[in-house]
Amino acid sequence: LSNKILHQILRSNKIKFFFKEDDTIFKTLNFDDLDCKKLKKNGYSYHKNIVSKKITEKIIESSEGLNGIYSSDEYNSEKKEKLNQENLKAKKFAISSNDLINIPEIQDIVINQKILEIAQDYLESAPILDIISVSFSFPNKKNDSNAAQMWHIDLDRPKWIKFFIFLNDCTSNNGPHKFIESSHLTSNLPKEILKKGYKRIEDNLISNHFNEDKITSFVGNAGSVLIEDSVGLHRGSQVLSGRRVMMQVQFSSSLFGAKKEAITFPNQMTKNFKEAIKNYPRIFENFCK
Repeated sequence: LSNKILHQILRSNKIKFFFKEDDTIFKTLNFDDLDCKKLKKNGYSYHKNIVSKKITEKIIESSEGLNGIYSSDEYNSEKKEKLNQENLKAKKFAISSNDLINIPEIQDIVINQKILEIAQDYLESAPILDIISVSFSFPNKKNDSNAAQMWHIDLDRPKWIKFFIFLNDCTSNNGPHKFIESSHLTSNLPKEILKKGYKRIEDNLISNHFNEDKITSFVGNAGSVLIEDSVGLHRGSQVLSGRRVMMQVQFSSSLFGAKKEAITFPNQMTKNFKEAIKNYPRIFENFCK
């Protein structure tokens, strides 16, 4: 309830987006008023085979050489370090906004007109680009709490929306993301779970309150896009073989809440990114020079 009140106070007027360049990344992403209603009702909207393999492979290639943070129940990085896939220190490796924003393909994704319009329609506010991440998940023997493989909710801002972009093919063996339908609505959460707050939630507690048909497991080819209100119950799955590579982009209605590292403007920018900075400064409120 407090989040809803804060959102209404802090949200801003909507923006009319217009980019001169034709959309070459999300041209097959069809999202209309009915899709928006379903997103608000169910908490998610899933679209397969949207981003080209050429772009997803380029993002993986560019990300693998960047510094990031290992996280697991056994080991967490004290500072950024390189990913060594021959000698993994933990089962999850994540790269943050400031390192990713220099990748041209990511610049054009985060200011894509379709993505911004979807975020704005859901938030009912001009969107602020809040978080960008790319995470690598590797095989482990059990679900890992610090690798976000147990049920939980996010609570960083009054209101936000996330775009998960599958950078490699995701099957039932390499850690599909899971979400409980309509659990983003507080009225659908049992008090026993609400009292848990931001703590990880065991599978048996979830099964006590939600039928299996309410839990969706998202598998799909590289380039699939999941749009999700992650205040709903969600988790990654245990990776049995291979690896899962996932990109996340979060837009928020305001920056009230958790203190996050500001994103530094990149030295090299694509044409569309420069245009967005000039014409839509609201998007970049979480950026600094």
